[in-house]
Amino acid sequence: VMVFIYGGAFIFGTSSSPMYDGAYLASQQNVVLVTFNYRVGAFGFLKYGSTVNGNFGILDQQLALQWVQNNIGQFGGDPAKVTIFGESAGAMSVGIHLTAAPNSASLFRAGIMESNPFGMPYKSPDQAQGISNNLAIALGCLHTDAAKNLECMRAQPMANVYKNSINPAVVGPPMALHGIVDSLPWAPIIDGTVITQEPILAIKQGKLTKPVILGTNKNEGTLFALGIQAIADKVSKDGLTCQEYNTLLEIWFGAYALVINKIPAYACNSTNVVDQLSNLMTDYIFHCANMYVAKQASATNSNVYAYGFEVIPSFFALDKLAPACANQSCHTAELPFVFNSAAQTGHTFTAAEQVVANEMGTYWANLAKNLTPASSTYPSWPAFSSNKSVFLFNTNSQSTIQNPIIPICDFWDVIGYNHGGVTSN
Repeated sequence: VMVFIYGGAFIFGTSSSPMYDGAYLASQQNVVLVTFNYRVGAFGFLKYGSTVNGNFGILDQQLALQWVQNNIGQFGGDPAKVTIFGESAGAMSVGIHLTAAPNSASLFRAGIMESNPFGMPYKSPDQAQGISNNLAIALGCLHTDAAKNLECMRAQPMANVYKNSINPAVVGPPMALHGIVDSLPWAPIIDGTVITQEPILAIKQGKLTKPVILGTNKNEGTLFALGIQAIADKVSKDGLTCQEYNTLLEIWFGAYALVINKIPAYACNSTNVVDQLSNLMTDYIFHCANMYVAKQASATNSNVYAYGFEVIPSFFALDKLAPACANQSCHTAELPFVFNSAAQTGHTFTAAEQVVANEMGTYWANLAKNLTPASSTYPSWPAFSSNKSVFLFNTNSQSTIQNPIIPICDFWDVIGYNHGGVTSN
């Protein structure tokens, strides 16, 4: 049984996207494929006072996984052989269930994390309360009694709550106070009950014990850097400047910003600011953070499998963003390959791309079936503990590269991946 959790920064997303069509995996890989919806945005993660503790989206996911345990046998699935997989916020969810959500432990046996931004920490309840306060203000719910504020917010039309929950005036100011931890305004909260600790800290403590595949795409940061540029352009009308770039580093990394700006790849160049920010976000938030997790987990877990997705697709399934991702392997680019869903999104794989799609579907399904991606049809994929092996997907050849951890990751490992996040249980 394979259960997919979609991404969308915890503020949007739906299992009905054609990109997530599970027909191919179900029919060709002999698995039962399950998708479901969960609450996102303020509806899924609002923390307010002592009575609304957030994490409703994670509770929804746990309820869906419990439903699978109770009912999947009626669909031909074995409840003892469930693997969860997800991309972006979905991968973050998988990471939580794997390491820091006690009530999830018995609901699956393996996990796959595609593009988990491990460098993006989670909020404490107090940090989450700040954004909720801003939402209450935007909704006109300003009473001296917290219970009345909550009653007022609950009485608002859903559309009004949603509109205000993504208003920059609501989600922007906390970022200046808490830094990178508020880059995802509505997200899971380390509440000590549903989620007991920061997943990356749990992994360092040896708590990632189940078989797992994890990896990132070559150009993860592109879409995010362009999004930040768009926000900067609305504010200053002159795109993303070096001053704004350096301010962003200070917000995210504090005193480390001066050190980071001395690295040639990240030092601001006014002609190339977006590319530099993209490289920094790819390295810090995605690639190096995932390699750090793989190194930490593989010290005690022999079933950690790492990959890098380097395919430059002939199409980008999210058509509106396709121009930005020309000649790049952007965030989400691997999804049509995993699901073999190019046709469902109105596209066609090249012959070489089809080979990669067949491979990825087989490897993913094999982990679910056998707790290893090993395949008699496709190239060997050794565990990460074997010489820090990372499997690279590309359309020229499919081969395992030894020790592909870029030197800059040593730098980021020292900086650390939990700036502003919760540091203890």
